[in-house]
Amino acid sequence: MALPVFRLLSLGALCALAACAGSANGTSDGKSDATSPATGDGSGDGAGSGVAGNGGAGMQAPLEGLGISGGGAGSGVSGAQSFAHVYTASTYTTLFAMSDVHGHLAELTTLLQKGSLISAATPPSNVVWTGGDATLVIVGDMIDKGPASLEVLAFAMALQAAAKNGGGDVVVLLGNHEAEFLGTPMSSKFTGPDTIDDELGKLKPAISPITFASGADLRGAWLRTLPVAAKVDGWFFSHAGHSAGKTLAQIDADVTGALASSAGYTSNAFIGVDSVLEARDWYTSLSVVDQNLKALGAAHIVFGHDPNAFGVKGIAYAPPSFLGKLFRIDAGLGSGDSKGELLRVRHDGKDEVAESILPDGTTRPLFRGPH
Repeated sequence: MALPVFRLLSLGALCALAACAGSANGTSDGKSDATSPATGDGSGDGAGSGVAGNGGAGMQAPLEGLGISGGGAGSGVSGAQSFAHVYTASTYTTLFAMSDVHGHLAELTTLLQKGSLISAATPPSNVVWTGGDATLVIVGDMIDKGPASLEVLAFAMALQAAAKNGGGDVVVLLGNHEAEFLGTPMSSKFTGPDTIDDELGKLKPAISPITFASGADLRGAWLRTLPVAAKVDGWFFSHAGHSAGKTLAQIDADVTGALASSAGYTSNAFIGVDSVLEARDWYTSLSVVDQNLKALGAAHIVFGHDPNAFGVKGIAYAPPSFLGKLFRIDAGLGSGDSKGELLRVRHDGKDEVAESILPDGTTRPLFRGPH
């Protein structure tokens, strides 16, 4: 059987589709001018620097025209609970995860090749999914701190479509960088070297960050469909990992309410200090982790966001004191501490085995325990 191949879109193709996307967006969320900031209810906020609200529904037609649906919220397996902003799947065959790619396309594709998820011969011009029925979770922060944020977004979109057509699944989650950009695209956080605003300004023609974040560009539209968390069997994923003792339904309701409000992506549900995307140093004890796991109905939490968490840098890390319940997979690619690592979780008899795949193809064990 021929492997599914998806080409990355040229800028011209993206812009042509963006015209269709902009039309759909204008009728779905009340925005009549994609270059103007808007609040969740479609009224301007007058601030001149933010784009709040969701607006994802109006983008489905152009996304589906590429074989790309929304960002992956809902249920991946029959029988799993379904939510608007939390992806769920009740089982997996082989499970992979990577976080904090931060504009480093070459390092991302190298790791996916070493994990046998894509063909080594084709990226980045084509995407060939070779992972079969595997599931890959990209745990946020695809943009900034690297030279190719826009290419990483386009690659992730194409990879998601290729996996779907090849029997697998690629789940892409928001990170705090994506949420903050969607909420305040003109923030100084995004205007220096190796930022998404810098890349947008260098395009010919340049694209306004406000236009991009509003969903008038296909890549921005896709970002606005992404979920904030995923639960695959007993594994919970979110960018910062902290669920503050909430259930999946409560997390989903918080995000739904935030997107319906004037704050949108600038709300505490996205970028509050205790949010699933922004929290730091929340793992104060095993009891805190156990409380979160009980509410989530999960056995393990996987997060990125802080490459310095637990005082260990440059590697994916499962602190022994947390007994295989907590995995920090930001290996410092964006901070220059490493070339990144790819988490793989597989079944071995009655056990689950978690290991880190390194850029040279070798593996480092992280955890083994009963499923």
